[in-house]
Amino acid sequence: MVDVTAEFRRVQSAYAQPTLSLISRKSSPAVIAVFRSMFSTEKPNVPTARMHDQVNGLLADLRRAGIPDVPDANGRDACKRWMNDGWLNRTSDANGDEIYSLTANALDGLRTVDRLTKDRSISLSSHLIAGLIRHLRDFSASISPDVGDYITSLTAEKVRIQTEIKRVLDGGAVEEASEDQIIAGFTELQRFLAELPSDFSRVSESYRDFEVKLISEFRTESVATGEAVRRYLAHVQDLATSSAAGRGFEGALELLRDPELLDQVNRYISTLLADERAAALLNVEERSQVQNAVLLIREGLKQVLERRARVSRTLNDYITSHDVERDHELAETLRALESAAQEWMQTAGPRAKAPMELLPGKLDVQHLRTKMYDPANDEPPLPMTQVERPDRVGNVTLAELRARGGPSHAALRDELEAYLGDSVESLAELFHSLPEDLRRPVEVLGVLPLARRSGLEPTGEVEVYETVRPDGSRRLLDVPRYASTTPPDDDSAVAGEGHR
Repeated sequence: MVDVTAEFRRVQSAYAQPTLSLISRKSSPAVIAVFRSMFSTEKPNVPTARMHDQVNGLLADLRRAGIPDVPDANGRDACKRWMNDGWLNRTSDANGDEIYSLTANALDGLRTVDRLTKDRSISLSSHLIAGLIRHLRDFSASISPDVGDYITSLTAEKVRIQTEIKRVLDGGAVEEASEDQIIAGFTELQRFLAELPSDFSRVSESYRDFEVKLISEFRTESVATGEAVRRYLAHVQDLATSSAAGRGFEGALELLRDPELLDQVNRYISTLLADERAAALLNVEERSQVQNAVLLIREGLKQVLERRARVSRTLNDYITSHDVERDHELAETLRALESAAQEWMQTAGPRAKAPMELLPGKLDVQHLRTKMYDPANDEPPLPMTQVERPDRVGNVTLAELRARGGPSHAALRDELEAYLGDSVESLAELFHSLPEDLRRPVEVLGVLPLARRSGLEPTGEVEVYETVRPDGSRRLLDVPRYASTTPPDDDSAVAGEGHR
């Protein structure tokens, strides 16, 4: 009698898998439509920020179209929920940027939906029956090899091939594949190609799970360097031999390593797609899938190798940072603490407390030096050397250079300091009393700041300054009038008369 309860438990465990949960929920049509819009064979990864924005827009489009059971969340929250459901992976690419990719379970669910949405079915034909018989023959021969049966099978195959060669050489026509055979062949090819992404994802996820397990073991137990390497190599070996996905990965790796086999595969694909009947039977998406078969294998290998390289880096970081001597010191310290705790527990009561600081106390240090003392920093500068002042620089004398320079502030201050402290009615008159070498046009810019610092203020009027250029020519300048704001006393008036 069939144990229906056991069957129910097996079916229930299958429905708990992310693959069936993806296609069995009320929101599954909307979620799968988003996945089919975001991911493809040519675009297996999507940057995180772009994924959030586009998912947000796609969900909004579905709501506006009146589609029922659309997830009520923004793009970021929806992607986070799908990660928890086991449909999305978020990893980092070679540049360190975060990307989303579909998990192997999600790819299996999409392949199921894709197969159901095809309007083409495989009909039972002689092509399929012949392929089934060949597969059974080769498979049974490999499972239970018998020398006699094996030689008989090869001899029969040899006779058939020689008979076919003779028929063609005698002018017989080469039998072309029927439309039914072409459809069946392409359907089978697409089935193989559709399974590749999920197989590669399974291998990549296996390496990811192993990395998480390896890091957990590093943190919870002291794993020797040799043991860590042994576990890594054992995982790689088991993955390559124990699972169909791992064996497929090794086969794809051998394909890309063999240039002749790779060229042969490309020629087969080109021959298939060059046929007019194939072009009429395949739509654009199916034709692109077949044409990019090698690219699909290459991208899947790249994904797996990047994940394996990441595990290798994790292992390398552990090996290079693992200090055996430090671990021994830590073990001795922990044993000493355990011994002290045991001695204390012999005399301590059940509610006794041991004063213990969780963090070390604060150090009373005012300043920590960041570099060593360098005596060269306190050496005095080199003494200044006396240089003979030349009379000429090129074809110009020093006097000519000074005549073309700016205001002579020191000389102006010496000449005008005694008068600027008194009451001044006209700054222009003081300027006109200066020697001609201090009456250059530029000297006006030195007289005005001196006057302002001495308490003279502009009156709002303008007075004329007669300046003398170095070549003896004169120039009149209209300059704001400056005068004292305090009335003159007797002494200053006498000094002013004497100056005039």
